[in-house]
Amino acid sequence: PHMNGIINEGNELNIQSFDEIVLNSNNPLSDKKKSSEEALLDFKNDNNSWMKVDYILKHSNVQQSHYVALQILEEAVKTKWNIFDDGRKQGIREYVFQLVIEKSKNRECQNYVIQELNRIIVEMAKRDWPKRWPNFILDLINVSTSISMDVCKNTLEILKKLNEDIFFRMDNKITTVKKRLLRNQLKVEFPTIFNFIKMILEYSRNNVVDDSLLEVTLNTFSSFCSSMPFDYIFHTNIVELVVEHINSMHSISCLGCLIEIVDLGKNKTISGDLMLMKANQEKIKYIFVKSLEFMEMYLSKFKNEEIYEVYNNLDAQEKVFVLKLAQLFSSLLEGYVNVLEAYDINKTKRCLVNLVTLSRINDSNIFSVLFEMWGMFVYDLYAEFPFNNRDPKKKLRRTDYSNVLFSLLNALVEKMPRPEEVFIVINEYGEVIKNKMIETEQIEFYKKMRSCFYHLAFLIEDEMKKYFVSKVSLQLQDKEWSWNNINRLSWSIGCISGAFEEASERDFFVSILKFLLGLCEMKQYKADKAVIASNIMFIIGQFHRFLLHNKSFLKTVIKKLFEFMDEEHEGIKDMACDNFFKIAERCPREFLIQREGGSILISYILENLKHITSSLEFYQKRSVYEAILIVIKQIPVETSQNTILNYVNLLMNSMSDGNIFTDQAFQELPSSLTSIGTVKMISHILKSHSLVYKTIPMICETSRTSIFPSYFKLYELCDNATLQGPNTSVVSNASAVKSNIIEWFIDIVDSGYVNEEFVTNLCEQTIFDYKNNKDHLIIALSTSIIKKIPKTNSVQY
Repeated sequence: PHMNGIINEGNELNIQSFDEIVLNSNNPLSDKKKSSEEALLDFKNDNNSWMKVDYILKHSNVQQSHYVALQILEEAVKTKWNIFDDGRKQGIREYVFQLVIEKSKNRECQNYVIQELNRIIVEMAKRDWPKRWPNFILDLINVSTSISMDVCKNTLEILKKLNEDIFFRMDNKITTVKKRLLRNQLKVEFPTIFNFIKMILEYSRNNVVDDSLLEVTLNTFSSFCSSMPFDYIFHTNIVELVVEHINSMHSISCLGCLIEIVDLGKNKTISGDLMLMKANQEKIKYIFVKSLEFMEMYLSKFKNEEIYEVYNNLDAQEKVFVLKLAQLFSSLLEGYVNVLEAYDINKTKRCLVNLVTLSRINDSNIFSVLFEMWGMFVYDLYAEFPFNNRDPKKKLRRTDYSNVLFSLLNALVEKMPRPEEVFIVINEYGEVIKNKMIETEQIEFYKKMRSCFYHLAFLIEDEMKKYFVSKVSLQLQDKEWSWNNINRLSWSIGCISGAFEEASERDFFVSILKFLLGLCEMKQYKADKAVIASNIMFIIGQFHRFLLHNKSFLKTVIKKLFEFMDEEHEGIKDMACDNFFKIAERCPREFLIQREGGSILISYILENLKHITSSLEFYQKRSVYEAILIVIKQIPVETSQNTILNYVNLLMNSMSDGNIFTDQAFQELPSSLTSIGTVKMISHILKSHSLVYKTIPMICETSRTSIFPSYFKLYELCDNATLQGPNTSVVSNASAVKSNIIEWFIDIVDSGYVNEEFVTNLCEQTIFDYKNNKDHLIIALSTSIIKKIPKTNSVQY
């Protein structure tokens, strides 16, 4: 079939052919599907096809054909409306208006056809109302109330769509002036629309109303709430009318309305009007009491178990209902907790206890809604008296909520996300694997949880400490042992660092750490040990204040980290190196004061460094070297230059098993460059040396005659190797080493070392090589030299 099959020679539409083509194009099993789609597309694209719409609607009995015809009409309204004259526009408006009424009262008409008609009438309204169609809304409401509930229901659907199109998703093709005009006109029509909605709700009190009409009425009111003047909501009985449907099959729609009403309180104009504010608060109290009664009645049906235990067995609709319940109470308490507390503290506490129960449900949407409220609630109580070591002169609000807050603690621990400092996770197969976090959403969620725990620690300090000590000791007794439990407990404990007084924190930290170390010794399986080790290191990393002021313990912790560096699990090694770095960064002077085995701690570490780092990957070793350099940098240069040089020499001698700068090593080049292991080792030493010279630039002068010539020699050998060929692995590996050496030269120059002899050698052996080796790094090196070299310097190049 093609378009000629639809339109006959007299330009008349063959309705049987049209229906057949529509049915075939919608039938995935039809062998004529593709050709029918092409024919239909040709018909739709024809400039005059919209004129056949009335004929199709009158003569076709196929609902799908009606839908296609209306799609064509909608496209005509969107694209041709401005070229139609006023008479034609009026004719189409009246035709569609009548069609909407006729189709919506006919229950046999398919919903998708009615929805398409609604889209058309809204598109026309956006173009012609109010100027050319002033009575559009009034006529629509008057006609529908005089015909049937089905027509009323569809009128509400049209009004809802019009409101959403004008206020929430306005068409970009309509000008800003027109948008403003439409919004202002809709506000003028609010009384008519409001009374229509109110009339249906009032009628439903004593009369039987179609459930579908009630559902649409509530949804339409919810849609209009945010744009409707406040007086209609707070100075009428509409709230009471809506609340009457809370315990019905319309509870989800009812809760949706109440959420919209409660959220109106966020508008600043309410607080500027005393009468309105009082009316608003009275309605809020009413909503709170009725909703609380309803929530308690709902939760009472879970007699032998809690809702969070059976939530997964609920159907999809009931899960949406629970989410709406959480949203309503979250909004109520975020906006009005002080009003509700003053009105009835016992009801407020009962409500919060129920919300703790809902917070334990394993559903991220429900928890994230409630967690926003908990974060604000906890901070609000904390801000009233943000101290834990002073005696307040008055009773604090937090004392009323101690039981709620303690229950909340348990719910928050259950939901605690993995911090970014923890590098190991348990995958879907129950295996412990390395994983560094990159999801910004999860990191943000962790930061919010951390903040909530920290503020909560001020509110229930003693109870919180007892809770954590008791829970961790149960892990040691094997009563509640699981990876999930120990992880979430440890991650939560890490969040409260700095919340307690120092002496109190010390006792708490020591108790927790002793339990965890004991647990690590007790467990036999490597995976168990890896999980516990990750938690020990996370907690150590968080409680750095404790380590700073408890010197003897710091040494114990460092030695434990060295043990963890020897673990098989990569994630554990990463965390051990990361924690060692943090301790060196935060407590560097302790390494220069404390003693171990008759030596200063830093000397002991340097003497044993090769053994300590023997199991680490190259990048992990460099993390340890950088931490040690931070410590060495603390030594005053004026009085201890020799000590610094001695420590640096010890460090550099520990960086590899073999010396890459010996004559033998140079003789083995370039053949040794076939080994990727050799290339990685050379790269590691170059990067490690870079760290030394960047951190302690004074070393450059002593290395100028001892080490630097070896670098130039290595560069020359690699340069020659790149020219030899044809062994491509040698050429590519030699090029990689050359690039590493140039990066090392850049670091030296950037550290401020521009000795004349050194820079001259650089120019002769490296920069002049650019004509043979167009490496961007040589340009970068040249730039560094130009930036750093003094203008008075007599370097000849």
